[in-house]
Amino acid sequence: MFEYWTTNQNLEIRFDIEHAANNVRYLNIRIYNSKHRVTLPLKSRSKGFLWFFSFLVWFSKIQGDKNIKYILLLNKPGLSFHASAQNDLLRFIDEKLAPEYQVIYTTYSPFMIDSLKLNESKISLHSKRLA
Repeated sequence: MFEYWTTNQNLEIRFDIEHAANNVRYLNIRIYNSKHRVTLPLKSRSKGFLWFFSFLVWFSKIQGDKNIKYILLLNKPGLSFHASAQNDLLRFIDEKLAPEYQVIYTTYSPFMIDSLKLNESKISLHSKRLA
């Protein structure tokens, strides 16, 4: 994950199997910050971090299915990211997704449009006429 999440290089993901009553086990995912030496539950991270983590988990699942070619339709991916994280997402799409899958996404963010690949972008302008 942190190959493509460059906004904080001091993080690591820790997975622990916790045991509860009645022999029930659950997965506890925590994010450790080595700079501040603190660990937090995954749910305490930013919306952007949670989206990116969830997306990578989902993507790793479909990657294992080599018999199906997916078309990835993403509606405003990285909406809760700041500009550098959106750049990380663009790099992930370009390096990991685009070589294997057709990727189509919508965005309002200028940071989600690669200025060196404008020929791959389609801009749609909509206007509403008020009566």
